[in-house]
Amino acid sequence: MKNPTIKTLVAATFLLGGTLHSAMAATDTAAGTDPVTDFFRDGKVNIDIRARYEGVDQTGVRDADAVTLRTRIGYTTADFSGINASIEFEDIRALDGDAYNQAGLNPGGADRAIVADPVGTEVNRAWIGYNADATTLKLGRQRIVYDNARFVGDVGWRQNMQTYDAFTIRNTTIDGLVLNYAYIDQVNRVLGHDHPNG
Repeated sequence: MKNPTIKTLVAATFLLGGTLHSAMAATDTAAGTDPVTDFFRDGKVNIDIRARYEGVDQTGVRDADAVTLRTRIGYTTADFSGINASIEFEDIRALDGDAYNQAGLNPGGADRAIVADPVGTEVNRAWIGYNADATTLKLGRQRIVYDNARFVGDVGWRQNMQTYDAFTIRNTTIDGLVLNYAYIDQVNRVLGHDHPNG
């Protein structure tokens, strides 16, 4: 990894989990429910599978025919006193990885046109969050999209989602006004962590 941020996020998630477990264990369970169990049981699993074909006919290199499959599997906890967390993994596979140039990552496709969907597996999102009334805070690897992704977004047409290692605040206290703040430590680009420009 180029940046130790994701290691820090994973460590923080385990630390948060231990802290939440201790806090939840101390919570009054008079209603007969276990907050720890509810925190995980009431969460949501997400599975997203997308097959994609992209063909490129470019002068000077051989044509590219990329048939790829993206799989995302993740889990987001339920809220506990406004705190929640999420983790998601993303995997991209190609029917024939040498039928296109994966932005220089596959020597077998070096003489073909580029399709920026390299194969690989990564942690796509891993964040902890806090929700209070009209304010949401989020820390970690996350999806950020502003104004239909014109300048800041997830590059949704590529198989590998662009994510951000960031701290974000969103506030909707004033009707008709959404205030967003993002401190971005690292942009995880669509070329993946193995690419020099990833």
